Amino acid sequence: RPRGSRIGAMASAQSQPIESRQELIDKVKSLETEFEGKEIPCPKNWGGFRLKPISIEFWEAQEFRLHDRMKFERADLTSAWSAQRLSP
Repeated sequence: RPRGSRIGAMASAQSQPIESRQELIDKVKSLETEFEGKEIPCPKNWGGFRLKPISIEFWEAQEFRLHDRMKFERADLTSAWSAQRLSP
């Protein structure tokens, strides 16, 4: 994420009540000062998943069930992707 977005995310206790917008703005300013010239660390409460697919299909609905389907595959995580159109 861009630096401003990382600071904004760190400043926000997402979905928790705050007294005012100014409270959030002040927290952002404080974090900008704290991390000026420094890398912004990933907060400990952040998580996520890293997906490394070797096959993925895209499906787009069309009239009369003549849907567009495309399948992309690779032999392993270092191989190039190949594309194949599938019948609906």
